[in-house]
Amino acid sequence: MEQAKDEHIAKKYKQGMLEAFQDHQLKVVQMSSQRLEKNLAEIYRSLAPEHAISPETIVSKTLTHAVDADTFFNNRDPKDVLFESLQDGEQLPHWIWNQPDFKFVFQLGGLDLGNKITKLYNDVRKQMDLDHTKVDRIALLSGIVHICDGNFGLPKSDTTAVHNAIIDRYYSRELLEADINRARDSEDLWSTWVRAIRRLSFTESSDARREGREPRPIDTAPVLDDIMASFKTCKDKDIMPVFYIAMNVFRKFNDYTGRLSETEWMTRIILPFLEEFMGIQHDVTFACTNSTTLAGQERKANLNQDGQARQPDVIGRCALPFELYYGELKSKNPRMEDSNTDRLRIAIFTKDSLDQLDRKLASPPPVISFQAIGGVVTFYVGAKVGNVIVHSKLSTITLPSQLSQLDVHEEMFYTLFQVRTLVMIANAKTLDRRAIPLDARSFPTLGTPERYLAMVGRTPTKSPMQRRKK
Repeated sequence: MEQAKDEHIAKKYKQGMLEAFQDHQLKVVQMSSQRLEKNLAEIYRSLAPEHAISPETIVSKTLTHAVDADTFFNNRDPKDVLFESLQDGEQLPHWIWNQPDFKFVFQLGGLDLGNKITKLYNDVRKQMDLDHTKVDRIALLSGIVHICDGNFGLPKSDTTAVHNAIIDRYYSRELLEADINRARDSEDLWSTWVRAIRRLSFTESSDARREGREPRPIDTAPVLDDIMASFKTCKDKDIMPVFYIAMNVFRKFNDYTGRLSETEWMTRIILPFLEEFMGIQHDVTFACTNSTTLAGQERKANLNQDGQARQPDVIGRCALPFELYYGELKSKNPRMEDSNTDRLRIAIFTKDSLDQLDRKLASPPPVISFQAIGGVVTFYVGAKVGNVIVHSKLSTITLPSQLSQLDVHEEMFYTLFQVRTLVMIANAKTLDRRAIPLDARSFPTLGTPERYLAMVGRTPTKSPMQRRKK
């Protein structure tokens, strides 16, 4: 009797513990499902409301799939649950098809590409295989013709002609020749300073070996004297950025004698180079800011888009304020997905800014953007042609990342001065404002959730689980 009683108590205790554990697991699933619903709200709201399933259905299916709560949350991507639940709908919403019918108008420099771009756009709207490798296609869904290395649809002759026509619109032969002369003068001065600093370094290393000691920090005063003496020359030849960069680099030469980390080179060398050329004193601020773009905020308000506007690593703001350039920074060897995402981001930033500038200025300026991966910097120029935004690769340079690379040549200086000239042209155009801003709606830029779906290669008509089996 006593043994049976003990077994009965033990059985009830075990059953009570099991029920308590199951109740706890259910609460975990419910709480996590609520978080899932909240985190996917942006994606859900981007779907066509007449076709989209309700949040309650998503939560219900989440709970149904989560028979084993521990397995569900540890081994499954919550976004997969949303897409699997979408498969059960009779009419599956397709965010690409929700982009409007549109006729693009593009006439520039004897080119009339409106019909070609419209056809490409209509073809892309039907494509199911978008992912991060197809940045140009995803950009076109926002009305952007993104011209980079290897383009789809348009012949090379067309993209080259478009790029040249945009450059000619803002950058005359006279400006080009002036920047070439600045680049040559800059290289002459810079190479003189580099030779001087290396002579001093070589002399100290030789003395140290002969005397059997470690090399001491060298006295850079003679080189700094030469740089200071060049102030008037730099001012007269309009190459002051080179003067300020030289003072920064050569003044700290002894700090650079060891191999610096990528972060240190980015902050000490690469960003100062870019800031001196792209920041225009009293007019345009080179801001490393962790804030959303003003143009992006305006676009989201105009289109009633949800979600937070993206935050570029660098924004070039003029006093009015308008945004004239954007930059994204990455250390060496990023994932291809991250690199391509940054490229799409700067294209979207450019479009947002040009849409805003077109409404408020008499003549929209060029908008510059750049992507820095380690010391490799790729510049793009953006312009509005008809109702199309063009985002075209301008140039690529490699800035020094160690002392052996301090030889900066004419071509690099020319690229930096060309970018500076375009920024100054853009700033000058912001002074010519419309008396009354245009009341015009721009082509609707894809919102953040839609761009995310495209970049990760997911559409509601394909299960992510099926995609993974390929």
